[in-house]
Amino acid sequence: MRLLVVSASYWSNWGCFGSTYSSIFGGIPNLEIAHVYFNLTLPAADAPANVVRFFKIGTKAAAKSAFTRRYVGEEVARRAAADAAPREYTDCTAREKRLIDFFRRNHWTWLKRLNYWLIARLGKWRTPQLDAFVDDFKPDAIWTDTGPVMPTLAMALYLKERTGLPLIGYVYDEHYSLRRLSLSPAFWLYRLANRRLIRRVILESAGFYVISEGQRDYYRRKFGKECRVLTRCADFSGDPDPLPPRGGGRPLSLVYTGNLGNGRYKALITVGEAIKKAGLDAQLDVYCSQPVSDRLKRRLESSGAVRFRGAVPGTEIASIQRAADVLVLAEGDSLGYRLRTRDAFSTKIVDYLHAGRPVLAVGPKEMNSVAYFERRGCGLTAGTADEAADAIRRLAADPELARRLADAAWKTGRAFHDTSAVHDLLVRQLAELTENGLRTDSAKSNKD
Repeated sequence: MRLLVVSASYWSNWGCFGSTYSSIFGGIPNLEIAHVYFNLTLPAADAPANVVRFFKIGTKAAAKSAFTRRYVGEEVARRAAADAAPREYTDCTAREKRLIDFFRRNHWTWLKRLNYWLIARLGKWRTPQLDAFVDDFKPDAIWTDTGPVMPTLAMALYLKERTGLPLIGYVYDEHYSLRRLSLSPAFWLYRLANRRLIRRVILESAGFYVISEGQRDYYRRKFGKECRVLTRCADFSGDPDPLPPRGGGRPLSLVYTGNLGNGRYKALITVGEAIKKAGLDAQLDVYCSQPVSDRLKRRLESSGAVRFRGAVPGTEIASIQRAADVLVLAEGDSLGYRLRTRDAFSTKIVDYLHAGRPVLAVGPKEMNSVAYFERRGCGLTAGTADEAADAIRRLAADPELARRLADAAWKTGRAFHDTSAVHDLLVRQLAELTENGLRTDSAKSNKD
């Protein structure tokens, strides 16, 4: 089977898009993927081998094309292995670095929304080069992110209309509901325009996927269409590594790996304050690849129980997680964030389950990413500093509880997120959603 994937991100296992899609599609036999995306960056060398072709449309050039009327987009090759990992800027002044950090932290602005609207409506990405790329690849279906980027949605609808192929949408965050908190007219104008495209994609799709049970129930009610849950997966065959031995006066090691945005840093500060207030022999290490101001770093470490470790190579994250006694999942508690992510599924969930360690989820308990661990019985949850202190105290005092939760985490991952099971189910479902399913080589030859 040949699948054409449309997205706004380049393919790299360093990002949420690439790592999630690599786990979902990578290694499926008889599946070839061509990737069309709106981004300036070349695909990384670590993209799965079955992602065989790439067509890149730079967003800056696409926005300019609304005025120059020049075609944009080209087929590209993945980067060399030596350039697979993202590199921080090293040849800029301190002032330039502060400016870059500001825009990286505040990238979703009215200007970016206007840029996306221009590209979707007026950009010259509907080109003979794109059409030739799709015709030459001969896909069996089109798969698209169904999220906040208008050009991606417009591209998927254009390709479906042009080719008549089945369209499959994937909703990974909540971008359709009007239950949002914003006083910005630009926010609402863009959301309503983007919402119309999401509605068209869902209504015109042969099938679509969501990332959680809550999203599935919501979209079933809104559209009366069947949708399926699909999340990141991992290899849960075999047994997990044993918990690191305690003793010799070593403090309980808690580890958080992820970004600090959307108020997550507040949850981590709560954990640090809980450790200090209860006088617990524990230490929380925070690993984050995003830029963090000196002021925020001081706030994180103010309790003396938190150490900010900064960025480490992505290849080291799994071993850091396995070396921990407890993994911490943190979620923000602002109303706007809770409305936006109430049914979301954090990509860290599968990573933490795969590490085979007890999990402490800190944040509002109605949020799916926190409630998941209590619902599955594979972690402890805390909504306040007192609850966090109680959970850490229990894990430190009861090694058997820690072992039971670690075992439950691995078993939960095996039951719901194992790569082989997800791949088998996805292959069957894709076969149902496409006219001829997984074609044999001879069928492909006849089609050619």
